[in-house]
Amino acid sequence: MTGASTEIRETSAAADDHLEIVLTGTDGNDTKLRLSSDTAAGLAAILSEFAAKSAVRSDAALTKRPKTFAVGTGRFERVVLLRFEDDAPYALGPELAMELCEALLEASASATAQPAQVLQ
Repeated sequence: MTGASTEIRETSAAADDHLEIVLTGTDGNDTKLRLSSDTAAGLAAILSEFAAKSAVRSDAALTKRPKTFAVGTGRFERVVLLRFEDDAPYALGPELAMELCEALLEASASATAQPAQVLQ
């Protein structure tokens, strides 16, 4: 496999004595990994250590940046609905929605006041 995309699927095994993970490569081909519980535990430890060491570099990749959002109100409940892109909407009580609005305004003002970072 030349490179893996972000598509990773876990499939349950009939005997539950192993974990099967399917990685889909950038070329569209699937690669199946079949792991015993011992191998999975060892791999989990290695991956946790790697993630902890490289967390500074990967935080930006894990941050979602939606391109669209929608705000509405509930039809039968007193809630404010907030949806990003095609995700399921969040239903917030009116008081929490106002708190969120104030926090967003404050954070926006703070972010706007900061100078733009220059990557070298």
